[in-house]
Amino acid sequence: MLNLPIIFNDLKSYGSYLLLLIVCSFHLSCSKSSEIKKTTSDPLFVLRDSTQTNINFINYVEDGEEINMFNYEYFYNGGGVAAGDINQDGLADLYFSSTMGFCKLYLNLGNFKFKDITQEAGVDGGLGIKTGISMVDLNGDGLLDIFVSKSGLFDPIYRENIVYINNGNLTFTNRAPEYHLNDQSFCTQTYFFDMDLDNDLDVFMVNHPVSWQDINNIYIYQDEKGRYYVPEDTSRTYISNRLYENLGNGNFKDISLKAGIGHVAFGLSLCVLDANQDGYPDLYVCNDYLQPDVLFINNKNHTFTKSFEKYFSHQSHSSMGSEIFDLNNDGNFDLMTVDMKPEDNLRQKTLMDDQNYDRFYKMVKYDLQAQFSKNCVHLNNGNKSYSDISFLLNVEHTDWSWAPIAADYDNDGFEDLYITNGYRRYVTNMDYKKFTLDSLMKATGGRGAISFPEWKKVCPEGKIQNYFYKNNGNLNFSKVSDEWNAGPDSYSNGAAYVDLDNDGDLDIVTNNINDHAFVLENKATQKFKHNFLKIKLKGAGKNTGGIGAKVMLQSAGGKQQFRYVNPVRGFMSSVDPIIHFGLKDVAQVDFVEVHWPDGIKKRYNTIQINAINTLDSKDGTVIQDSKNKQDQTLRFIEEYDAGINFVHREDYFTDFKREPIIHLKNSTEGPALAIGDVNKDGTEDVFLGGAVGQESVLYFQKEGSFKISTQTAFKNDSSYEDVSAAFIDIDQDQDLDLYVVSGGYLWDKGNKIYQDRLYLNDGKGNFSKSDGLIPQEFQNGSNVIVIDANGDGKQDLFVGGGVSPAAYPYAEQSFLLINKGGSFTNETKSWFNKDTLFGIIKDAVACDLNVDGKMDLIVCGEWMPITVWINTGTGFENRTKDFNLNGTEGWWQSLQVEDLDGDGDLDVVAGNLGLNSKFKASATEPVEVFAADFDNSKTMDAILSTYVFGTSYPVVSRDRLLEQMTSLRKKYLRYAQYGITPMNKIVAEDKLEKAYHLKAYEMSSCIFWNESGKFKKQLMPAETQVSMIKGILIQDIDKDGKKDLLTCGNFYDTDIDFGRYDASIGCLLLQKNQESVATFQPVPVSNSGFYVPGNLRRMRFIKVADSKSILVTENNGKTKLLKIRNN
Repeated sequence: MLNLPIIFNDLKSYGSYLLLLIVCSFHLSCSKSSEIKKTTSDPLFVLRDSTQTNINFINYVEDGEEINMFNYEYFYNGGGVAAGDINQDGLADLYFSSTMGFCKLYLNLGNFKFKDITQEAGVDGGLGIKTGISMVDLNGDGLLDIFVSKSGLFDPIYRENIVYINNGNLTFTNRAPEYHLNDQSFCTQTYFFDMDLDNDLDVFMVNHPVSWQDINNIYIYQDEKGRYYVPEDTSRTYISNRLYENLGNGNFKDISLKAGIGHVAFGLSLCVLDANQDGYPDLYVCNDYLQPDVLFINNKNHTFTKSFEKYFSHQSHSSMGSEIFDLNNDGNFDLMTVDMKPEDNLRQKTLMDDQNYDRFYKMVKYDLQAQFSKNCVHLNNGNKSYSDISFLLNVEHTDWSWAPIAADYDNDGFEDLYITNGYRRYVTNMDYKKFTLDSLMKATGGRGAISFPEWKKVCPEGKIQNYFYKNNGNLNFSKVSDEWNAGPDSYSNGAAYVDLDNDGDLDIVTNNINDHAFVLENKATQKFKHNFLKIKLKGAGKNTGGIGAKVMLQSAGGKQQFRYVNPVRGFMSSVDPIIHFGLKDVAQVDFVEVHWPDGIKKRYNTIQINAINTLDSKDGTVIQDSKNKQDQTLRFIEEYDAGINFVHREDYFTDFKREPIIHLKNSTEGPALAIGDVNKDGTEDVFLGGAVGQESVLYFQKEGSFKISTQTAFKNDSSYEDVSAAFIDIDQDQDLDLYVVSGGYLWDKGNKIYQDRLYLNDGKGNFSKSDGLIPQEFQNGSNVIVIDANGDGKQDLFVGGGVSPAAYPYAEQSFLLINKGGSFTNETKSWFNKDTLFGIIKDAVACDLNVDGKMDLIVCGEWMPITVWINTGTGFENRTKDFNLNGTEGWWQSLQVEDLDGDGDLDVVAGNLGLNSKFKASATEPVEVFAADFDNSKTMDAILSTYVFGTSYPVVSRDRLLEQMTSLRKKYLRYAQYGITPMNKIVAEDKLEKAYHLKAYEMSSCIFWNESGKFKKQLMPAETQVSMIKGILIQDIDKDGKKDLLTCGNFYDTDIDFGRYDASIGCLLLQKNQESVATFQPVPVSNSGFYVPGNLRRMRFIKVADSKSILVTENNGKTKLLKIRNN
């Protein structure tokens, strides 16, 4: 067995800069956000003063020589909040954990008045560093107990967890030793769930190491088959996670080793969810630093199996707090994790080290997952898969975030978000790390050690505001931190929502470092007069709170809302166990269904709005659970195997090493795909083009299955990169020849390897490479389509140009090849203006748009509008503006043209980047690129910019820009200087004015409706905007006489700093008419059956036997074949 110590430079790593006492690889700036805050005279929340509430709790965290973040990594992680009614008087009480002092318990007296009863209750938490806290009924007597987790100090006695059992008289007794729960691990938080459905609560402790070595070093092993893996070690005392089985009668047993949940990592939170929809609770553990988040699937036998990639595409890099909620009310619970990346430009540019592509590639290779420095909101697709849509929701960057807690704060029927953030010492500020500390070292004589007081004086610090996001429905969130009043700037950590005054809206309580706790009173009921509903569960057995239940509310019109019951959520905190629903103007609830943790599902019909409804598991009507029993025969589409087992193998070339500041790879556009009957047997065959070093293949179809046909010509040309292809009868001999576009972007401009190829068919499907029949054009190509441009009955070709190698965003020339009866000539200049710059072509369609009998051309691509070329018979004229398509510049990827609404003219469906990315654009705030050799280094410098709070800034980091342009090092010596410099000041003004300047105004995928020769833009549904659309098909799928849409896409090969586009799993859109207007309705994948995740490139219809099928190609992956039912 091979032992490989792999050392990564983690973005939030401190250890590699440790100088005896001080560590300096930190993260954040003390600068204020550059966002202009709005003032709101009537905010949704009002901050209650501590003198009014008598909640005078302050989590004092004072670092000193003996204890600080260098001997306890998580010293500034703060404390939590727990909410619940401890004395059953109908008022929710509050408990706060203290990092260094004593915890506090406040009894709710009503009207936002509280009394500190900590001492008489006996719940001060004792000595030691207190972390996560919870209120749950652990012993099943109907009273809320308090669980206190501990960490930090090296003497184990000070880390013993505390289990305060409620005596029923406002006093508590620590029963941790007799329950065998006095675990001494370095614990962030303890969670409760019924893993075996026996109606009692089992206990999971999220723990973490304290060694600097554990941050940077991960040991990779290789088994006897050569496979790499990271070993698990559940034997590491106090460090690995712990699972305790509830044996009943107050007895818990540590089964961590048997259960397989050890996983040594810097654990910060956990979400309980049913990821595989089998009725048993699974565990999503959020981990900091290099070790990835882990999904533990419950095997139903007190063991768990790690299984992340099967369900998720990527994760946050430094996952902190987490939340589970149903953001779109579809009954599938979604998952959010928060990271540390700031929102404003200055903080982004001063706080974050670059992610390194080689490092990222190694992490993926060694099963450490694709990790990105951003929040993730994993939308549950309903078929055991999740898609991160945080950029679509505009919640991707919320600074150094801790607790995301989701609830319906405005009672409008959708769950909103509150996110805490802030860090006591912003020690990862890049200027601090590289300059301030160095100066301090020199000032102290370079003696190799810095005293703690010396360090403390220069370490950056600064508070920041927490975040509110309103859920507008339709996968759309708005930031409302100021309008709703998220409170003053702070160092906020744990938080909980709770209706403290029983007025029907949820208040928020936040634990702050060195400040009074926030008590935010919600005025929603008073402000909006919306209705609400509260539910208190009485569960079976010892699980009296029904933890793990799923609750569904249905009101008029079949509208539904869902809640997953588990009070421990966010970060180090637990919310009020009372379940809350906002109803807006709904006056009556039809029923509530509870899927109890033991698997029994019951319906409750007598429900009162604007009140608390107690639902007992003994009551209600038992109903059969039809969830997850979808009739397979009702689905429109299904994947099947017909022998096409082609796996595209992309050659490894890192574009970013040659061009450090481009936003994605241009070298991964394959595989090529062409479909046609090449052996004239009446069935359609398939050509699939390989990457460099991979032989392209031809599949013959026979009796509904496919077999590879050996083609010597393809084998001989395996050094080419095939990116597009088309079958064409060039010599009118009634068989299909093959034109293949060569691309790849790997080689220098003009290399002969970019020469396209023409293969002639002998009539039986055997191909030979032709010589001299096509012109020599050594261009990096992207796309080819067949078009009869001159109307002579012979098939011509339009070949789209890709990106000019090493010169992004310049494009290679596209060209028109006219068929001269068996050979082609390049007649681009005679058919188009000789100075025509087509752009970076991604797709093209030939069609008779103006119905004059001549084939016109519609093309799309990056930095281009949807461009219309009208065929005059002797040339093509650009009529884009005439068709109202000017101003549509985007990063377009795919096109289809069809009469969608049956009105006799052609409409256009165009796939774009989508809205789930960093690159947001509008007519007034476009995404831009400025390209020139700014530093006279004989290389192209392409600087992309986006708008942040009204000002355009470069998107790349200082270090990445200086890697590209070393001459700017003196100008941007400091990171902060770069962070405040707008795009128009980055390089000399005269050079910027002369640069190649392109803009993109539209990133949404769109439908363009043809209205009397003018196109009217309609954005496609949000479900299609989750990723780049690379393939579009049009077909009446549901047989209602209206044409429907299928879309697919994704693009994994992006700059790591921006995240990758991987959220699409394919989408079926059924056309529906609403008030005589054609609209498209997304169909859930559980109903459609159209499931095509992956790094997809092309999608085409193919007839297999008597069935209409869909062929989908994947870059560096397997080709998929799907069948359309009843077609």
